[in-house]
Amino acid sequence: MKKKEYLISNEEKICILISLIYLISILWINFNGKVFYNFDMYSDAYVAKLMSESKTLFPQNWVFGNQCYVTATPVLAALIYNFIHNSIISMALASSIMTGIIIVSFVWCCRPFCRLRNIIFGVFCLSGAVILGGSASSYVNGFQILYTMASYYACYVIGILICLGVYLRIKYKKSISKIMILLAVLMDFSLGIQSLRQMLVMNIPFILIEGFEIIRNDKNRQKWENKQMLFVADCRQSPGICRDFYYEHCLLV
Repeated sequence: MKKKEYLISNEEKICILISLIYLISILWINFNGKVFYNFDMYSDAYVAKLMSESKTLFPQNWVFGNQCYVTATPVLAALIYNFIHNSIISMALASSIMTGIIIVSFVWCCRPFCRLRNIIFGVFCLSGAVILGGSASSYVNGFQILYTMASYYACYVIGILICLGVYLRIKYKKSISKIMILLAVLMDFSLGIQSLRQMLVMNIPFILIEGFEIIRNDKNRQKWENKQMLFVADCRQSPGICRDFYYEHCLLV
């Protein structure tokens, strides 16, 4: 029997079009947004330059603020700076790449569990529908923290989506490669070094969810799922290790 083809509805076409417009506007701002830079953005661009020139994530005589940069946008900008030697363009490219990785990670995370229609609307909401500010260049609760200029918190969103995608695949017995599991653990570890935010926004919720699962399984006399518990345990251990590294090797205020 021939498989029925999925037809994209007019509403979905509109969401795709608006999402593309949002993404194009993000790219334009990244490459033409120097006039909108604030002190933190210039600092991120400058530390990326220092990382590239000194070949280390922790440049000498540089004191980080509230997070170390291990997998953040400035680290990617430092890699790009090796080839371009322009701090602003390197940061623009890095921020744009992080935007693309967010979208790809979201689609990958949802793909086994959601219909195409749901993913299209999800990308629409993720790419711009949640932006309520009047200016994409100055709205610090949306565009700046995820997509434009220095895209401060893009790395955390990517880490959450990858780890969540791995966790859900293990939990619901979907196929998952060992490479993706390893990538998720490494992402969690590196983000734990970078900031304790990772523990607050992802690790603790994972632990609570799995804790409730254990209580429910005991009550219903169901077998515990060892694989997903092991994955959560790995995620649980990394914040402690990272916290020690955080205070021993980095000067943070």
